[in-house]
Amino acid sequence: MAIPELPYTIPRIVKGRKKSLSIAATPKNETKQRWYVEFFYFSPLSERMERIRVTKKLNRLKDPKEKQRHFSNLCEAYKVALESGWNLLDQNANIKLKKEIIGISLKEGFAKFEEYHAAKGTRPKSISTYRSTINVEIIQKVATCFTLKWPLFSA
Repeated sequence: MAIPELPYTIPRIVKGRKKSLSIAATPKNETKQRWYVEFFYFSPLSERMERIRVTKKLNRLKDPKEKQRHFSNLCEAYKVALESGWNLLDQNANIKLKKEIIGISLKEGFAKFEEYHAAKGTRPKSISTYRSTINVEIIQKVATCFTLKWPLFSA
């Protein structure tokens, strides 16, 4: 099968199953149904479009207007992500895309953090505490990544 021009379909909100005639089609009854955002994405492994359904635990909402608003936001977020090049199946490509969009290194982020707190008027002792906490978090993250990639060194 040839790769389609767009490797995805436009996300849409699906509001449960079709209702029988015995149940009134009120918004309150509609929220009792299972909603999801649905779209199809091309999988190069199977060489076909695969259906993706996303709920993000929003079916727990009972207010019809609130549920509609949250699902609309979720649908729009997936639409924007897909249009900007987000790849559902390739996490490495997503990491590269995120780096292109963010475009800031850890060192630059750390400098901006310190500038912000200095301009805000944060006490020097607080900045020092924040700095040491961030350093500990970074060291733990790097150590975790290192042990996951190189299990030979985890004695």
